[in-house]
Amino acid sequence: MGRNVDPTPGPAHRPTAAVFAAFAGFTAIAGINAVAVKISNEGLAPFWGATLRFGLAGFLFAWWAVAFRLPFPRGRALVGAALYGTIGFGLSYAFAYWSLLGITAGLLSVLVATVPLLTILLASVHGLEHVRRRHVLGGGLAASGIALMVARGVGLDVSVPHFLAALLMPVAIAESTVLLKKFPRAHPVPTNAVAMAIGSTLLFLASLVAGETHVLPAGVRVTSAYLYLVFAGSIAMFTLFLFVLNRWTASAVSYQAVLSPIVTIFVASQLVGEGVTWPFVVGAAIVLAAVYVGAVRPAQPTATPAAVEEGRSGGSTTGAQEP
Repeated sequence: MGRNVDPTPGPAHRPTAAVFAAFAGFTAIAGINAVAVKISNEGLAPFWGATLRFGLAGFLFAWWAVAFRLPFPRGRALVGAALYGTIGFGLSYAFAYWSLLGITAGLLSVLVATVPLLTILLASVHGLEHVRRRHVLGGGLAASGIALMVARGVGLDVSVPHFLAALLMPVAIAESTVLLKKFPRAHPVPTNAVAMAIGSTLLFLASLVAGETHVLPAGVRVTSAYLYLVFAGSIAMFTLFLFVLNRWTASAVSYQAVLSPIVTIFVASQLVGEGVTWPFVVGAAIVLAAVYVGAVRPAQPTATPAAVEEGRSGGSTTGAQEP
């Protein structure tokens, strides 16, 4: 799969029923993840629960890589995988698991939906992309929606430290993704094995510093949530994501960011009794609209004579750019 993606799917890019099913699958799994973490926190200390999750998932990815003789990253690619694991798994999931002790799963899922927009903004900081008008508009809309949700939608009893941790999670995810793009590409399965090994080690150290109790999952509810997070929330979701990404455009796949929070809010209301107020619904809708405007909505193509001539001669394109 090359770096360049045609933003306008033609007949060759038209998704099959299997692709649609896989897209629906990983979107639903992503939406349930925050609720499963909330339930996992009922029986497992947050950092320790994340350690167990990514420790086992990383081991399974490593087994996958060894069994199929997939090459592990080396040199600068290994450095990239290590940074990805440190920030993308160590920091981001430390923020996620701990934040859910003081905020709702629905609120966290809406904040995580800002990852595509934050990725664009951080990519501009690293000199990989340019910030455009729609990105600024999307950022402003997202901030307004989040403010409405916190001030009116989930009440004034939101824990400020836990909310700040929730804000840092999507920043860490976006930063880890951008940094990974600055290093040579490696096979995703061994890359995730390395990243999760590093991430779970850092999470375990955080658990030791926090003085958490280290126990295994107990009870049907907590054990089921833990096993879901390992096999569905990590292994299956990653596999389905790659299946879809290899068969559909990146812009289409990014719609998952605005769909999975809807799943989270519904499931959270059923499984953990999280109330849904109208201000929360309005604020969440504003945030999801901001992500669509700022990051998901396809840019309008700009065709110049030189670009048309290059396309006719077989030149490579990096996708349409907005004025």
